[in-house]
This record gives sequence, structure tokens and C-alpha cells, in this order.
Amino acid sequence: MECRLLTVVCEHCGLSILNRESEAHHGVCPDVDVECPNECSLSLRRRESEDHIETDCPNTLVSCPFSSFGCKELVKRCELDEHQESKESKHTQLQLNFALTKIAVMEEERKKVEKQYAEDVAELKDRLDTQEETICCLEQEKTQQTSKLPPN
Repeated sequence: MECRLLTVVCEHCGLSILNRESEAHHGVCPDVDVECPNECSLSLRRRESEDHIETDCPNTLVSCPFSSFGCKELVKRCELDEHQESKESKHTQLQLNFALTKIAVMEEERKKVEKQYAEDVAELKDRLDTQEETICCLEQEKTQQTSKLPPN
């Protein structure tokens, strides 16, 4: 029987651990070889597993590149090209709908800007008319006041 309090060295990462913890450590050791959790048949170190899944694993589900246009399908990375080819018509329609929606939104914005512009121009014309009336009144008052002055 082996002593459970004996210190041992992990054969994978070189960490010193208690013998009684060696089995638990093996389950989390970053340098133990593990199979890809997506079952792509790749064996890699546990520490590399997350990066492999995020960037390389052919079985990782990824969003379609046309997701920003409305394609909500998740496909395996290895099937992405096939998805894009088989859904080309759908993706084209999604892009067209996206563009038409953007055009409609921009048209509404243009109408709002034109309306605001017309309102601003009308307000400026009113202000100009008011200022012209004020200038006219001031010129008339100046003329009246000047006529009351004694000649030099």
C-alpha cells in the first residue's frame, strides 16, 4: 500500500502534489493529453483545448458569416463552405432585404432633415423680415430726429 501523504511529481506538468491528490490533479492537469470535446478525433494538451475549439476545431458550431444580415444558422466549421454554397440564394435575399431596409431608413432620415431644413429656413426668413422691419422703423425715426435738429 502506497502512502497517500507522500509527495509525488506529476509526470505531465512536473508539479509536486500529494499522492492522494494525484488522481484529482490528473483530471485538471493542463499538460495531460485529452481528446477534443467536440469529437474531432484530435488529441491535444488540455491547455490547448479551448484555443483549438475557438479557432481550429472543424466540429465547432460557428455563426454563418451572413448572420449580420439575418442568417441565424449555426453550422460546424467544416460545413461552413457547404452551407454558404447551398444557401447562396437565401443569403443574397437577406443582403437585399438588409439593403432595402437601410435605404428606407435613410429615406426617412432624409425626409426628416428636409422638413427640419424647411422649418429652419422659414424661421430665418421670419427673423430676417422682422429685422428688416426694425431697420426700416429705425431709419424713419432717424430721419425724423435728424429733421428736428437745428441746421449747422
